[in-house]
Amino acid sequence: ATIALTGMLLAGTGTFAQRGPGPGGEGFMKPGGHHGAPGGGRRGGRREVLPPDRFLKNRIGLSEEQLAQVGQLREDFKATVEPLREQGRAMRKSLRTELESDTPSAETAGHLVISGRDVRDQIRAARENVRESFRALLTPEQVEQLEEFRQRGPRRGFGRGGRRGGRGAF
Repeated sequence: ATIALTGMLLAGTGTFAQRGPGPGGEGFMKPGGHHGAPGGGRRGGRREVLPPDRFLKNRIGLSEEQLAQVGQLREDFKATVEPLREQGRAMRKSLRTELESDTPSAETAGHLVISGRDVRDQIRAARENVRESFRALLTPEQVEQLEEFRQRGPRRGFGRGGRRGGRGAF
């Protein structure tokens, strides 16, 4: 019974994991993903919620005032999400401890899995809110440029400045 319980709960722990860069590593929206870089090449590395300033200034044409507002959005997002990420890490650690105990409690483990899902949903909502706030800063022309860039998809090749793999942050 313990083996079946452990198997079921471990299958549910995937709800705690945040999607990382996956195969192919880093795109310009996903810092880290390489050994020695922030994120250290580990699975589950975070990608940036908004495009980098250089892209926003050079490709989309944001003003200095807009870039300052984007910087504030990033700071606010980080202040909101960091405590949630820490809470998620603590829950994963508690779940691991519970599952490795001699008599794991299905009730406790289930509660931790559900709580982890709730934290993940809060992070997802914060990400969507910052993206909506970001789009509200843009002029209609800038939104159009952003959409055109997004529609073109990833560009590949040396020296082309394109992104690699995965979804973009916007």
